[in-house]
Amino acid sequence: MKKIEGIIPRNSIAPFLLFTILFLIFLSFQLPIDQIALASTESLQKDSSKDSTSPVEYVEVKTIPLYEILKTKEKWEVKAYQANVEDLGYKEIPARICFCTDSCRQCFEAKTDSDETLYNFQYVKKLSLEPLFKNKEPLNANLFITEYHYEGGSGSLNYLTLWVYKRETKEFVNIVPKVLFTEQGEYRLFSKEKGVEGILVIADYVWGDGETHFSQHRYKIEIYKFVNNSKSFVLYKEYTTKSKYTSLDETDEINVIMPELKKIKKLIK
Repeated sequence: MKKIEGIIPRNSIAPFLLFTILFLIFLSFQLPIDQIALASTESLQKDSSKDSTSPVEYVEVKTIPLYEILKTKEKWEVKAYQANVEDLGYKEIPARICFCTDSCRQCFEAKTDSDETLYNFQYVKKLSLEPLFKNKEPLNANLFITEYHYEGGSGSLNYLTLWVYKRETKEFVNIVPKVLFTEQGEYRLFSKEKGVEGILVIADYVWGDGETHFSQHRYKIEIYKFVNNSKSFVLYKEYTTKSKYTSLDETDEINVIMPELKKIKKLIK
């Protein structure tokens, strides 16, 4: 079974594994995160309750009205749902977002899979509305940011989607390729910062020799640019930082991207 870096499936043998609500795990284990491939939007399951062996009740955890922002006749809302079960962090039930008018027309579940392992993201960690550009909008719409959260074994994983409304088809589409990062990673979407407007940056740790799980690490930086022709984000540049940055042994909040911003601006010129 393939494993995400720093995440050991619960059925693995790990006698020294410590797991708490703060994910304070002390171990030395490595497997590259790029071994995990994200299912495309089209392949995401639209209704997990169709699995007759385990019907799931979902509860609404957040709603954002959209019709005034989109200026549409349809009263669009985006709704976030999570499974209504006890100990959700220990269940493999994906969260979901739905775009709704009089009924929920589009629902998408958060799943990633590899050759041998399927990861279901149980939580909608963030659902927000943000502009991509200060003075212009792709597809005449703002971005609906959804950050899903997976808990499992010895760590956690986040999956980021950015949605826009296509007026010609009256549907919402995800305009980023797979974006995954661990609990030791971070992302920033720049809409107002001069020199990086319309840029999405992801940072996630690289486990080096002699390092423990939450010790200081170098970070892999991925820079995504919005391409007007395709109306989507594409990976533009990536690199590994020269410096090591403080991780969760010493801080509660990862701060890598802003210290690297000067180099990022040079790379996208």
